[in-house]
Amino acid sequence: MKNAPTIQERMKNVEHSVLDAVLRNAPDRITTIHDAQEMVALWTSVLQYASYQVNQWNKDVKDKALNIMPTFDFKPHTFLPEQGLQARYAFDNGYEVSIIKGNLFYCNTIPANTPDATYEVGILYNDNLVYGLPLVIDGTLTTTQDVCGHLDAFQVSQIILQVAKYPKPTTEAQNEE
Repeated sequence: MKNAPTIQERMKNVEHSVLDAVLRNAPDRITTIHDAQEMVALWTSVLQYASYQVNQWNKDVKDKALNIMPTFDFKPHTFLPEQGLQARYAFDNGYEVSIIKGNLFYCNTIPANTPDATYEVGILYNDNLVYGLPLVIDGTLTTTQDVCGHLDAFQVSQIILQVAKYPKPTTEAQNEE
């Protein structure tokens, strides 16, 4: 199954389509500077509409991803119950995502499961923090160096979806932990 195109790929496709249309239609229709200005105005409108469509698509994806967060049951943090809340989600591949909210963590103090709340996320395997895993957050490739902090619900959702697809670690990798 082919992955859905990214926003950048969609915009590039729209830009190529517009450029192709201009090149196909321009020589026949542009005979004066006024014609050229009208053509530019027309294609500017087309690009603005395409940009609106891509932004709407991004909003729809973000809204769907945000629906993941409220499904987590935040409980008092395992080790610091008076300092914060924690939700843990385990996957079949053995990885676990720990989502934390509280005063001592890399997040704001806005209550969990509200639109402006931020969270701290750790990826665990055998209850140990995992380092060096690749993650793409908001289109930027990174690797886990430690916990990821100050993430909004959409960014947390991106991590959850990626961790769920990681392959199970090999025996050697498990032994290193």
